[in-house]
Amino acid sequence: MVMAPVEDVARIEDADVKLACKPGFCRMQRHCPIMATWDDHDYGVNDAGNEFELREASQQAFLDLWGLGPTGPIRDQEGVYNARVFEQDGRTVQIIMLDTR
Repeated sequence: MVMAPVEDVARIEDADVKLACKPGFCRMQRHCPIMATWDDHDYGVNDAGNEFELREASQQAFLDLWGLGPTGPIRDQEGVYNARVFEQDGRTVQIIMLDTR
């Protein structure tokens, strides 16, 4: 099925609200650290790239949904790529989230 182009960020925000209201999603957010990146469907239009007019608004809506802070570098960069380092029992792992759309 071919989706109609997203012409209003409200459509993206509505989808985010529906996800955020699901009990399983809420449990997950309470019990584990959240790391998120989008795929081409989260961005707003399937296989869209830099030409997508709502790319900045789409990014901010995505960051709001995943609770990635109201300020910080991820809010100012183009794309949602990021990385986190976890340390436990003297071991360290770095997880890098790519924005590959």
